[in-house]
Amino acid sequence: GPASRQPARPPPDTGTTVQLTSFSWWQSDSVVTVQIKMPTGVDAHESELEQNFDVDGFDIVVANAGKRHALARKVPPIMTARSSCYIKSRDTVVVKLRKQENKEWKDLAPAKPDISSAPFDDPRMAALQQVYDQGDEKVKAALNQAWEQTLTKNLP
Repeated sequence: GPASRQPARPPPDTGTTVQLTSFSWWQSDSVVTVQIKMPTGVDAHESELEQNFDVDGFDIVVANAGKRHALARKVPPIMTARSSCYIKSRDTVVVKLRKQENKEWKDLAPAKPDISSAPFDDPRMAALQQVYDQGDEKVKAALNQAWEQTLTKNLP
């Protein structure tokens, strides 16, 4: 209904952010559905759901059990006003993304971390940023994958 179109009011910050890694997705000509599985012990409620849709991506946060459980992805162009997110069950969140074009999506790429705003004291990081900025899609995909694996490994 119309209530789902309202931007969710961000819940109070409940601590550390944990990247959600367990999700599946499928698509029709016009809609991509993402089903996110919450970690054991998370009991998700609509009031804890934070959702942001941009033309080229989305991020979802469930603030529960003392943590902010987050999933962010870059996507081909979507219709933000016709995309939505809801709690399907206590451990499952469903995201519906309305495609702007009826084209098949190949993947849901991790959202690029915003490292452009951080000054680089380490020349290796500055070089990596340059490689990323000048790289083609394959280079960017490989760097994003490596970055996501690094983030996942370093989580508590």
